[in-house]
Amino acid sequence: MFGKAPDDPYFDEIHPAVWQWFFESWAYEVQLSAEERKDAAVLTGAFFNPEMARQIWGSDDGLRLTDEQFDRSYEEHVNVPEPKEEPVTRRRRRRRRLAKDA
Repeated sequence: MFGKAPDDPYFDEIHPAVWQWFFESWAYEVQLSAEERKDAAVLTGAFFNPEMARQIWGSDDGLRLTDEQFDRSYEEHVNVPEPKEEPVTRRRRRRRRLAKDA
């Protein structure tokens, strides 16, 4: 099957039940892949919003949000202010220079 061209006569001779089996196997692999990606996304999102991750894992069909809930969640997690940088003092510069020289 591998290394054959799409118009190879081999494919014309395959029984329809085998084609059905190929399709079912492919569909199952696609479903598993989608579930793995969903779980990975929820796990990553759990670091930012653990409550939403619990809701997604607790339901059968995922999480359903209203437009207002989605907008509020977006504002809370995407528009986070940048942390303020501390000014570099003479003492810090000297420590960095001494650490670099050592």
